[in-house]
Amino acid sequence: MSIEDVEDALRQELAVVLNQPPAELALDRPLHEVGVDSIAFVELMVFIEKRFGISLLDAKLERKDIESLHAIASSVERLQAAR
Repeated sequence: MSIEDVEDALRQELAVVLNQPPAELALDRPLHEVGVDSIAFVELMVFIEKRFGISLLDAKLERKDIESLHAIASSVERLQAAR
């Protein structure tokens, strides 16, 4: 799966969680700026673990790894490659 596919899946899911059009969710914008609160963030993390079959708790991610949709997609791609 390409990073673009991961970004698209994340954008689509976050659009549902936030009830916003996907086009309004810029990939490089910090999540808090697009309206992601702690509940929405947890929903997104659960989606990622189920959809991509990875454990984020075991990944030892840093803040920079989860600050935007693009950063999360890069982390997911890296974690999938490491499996």
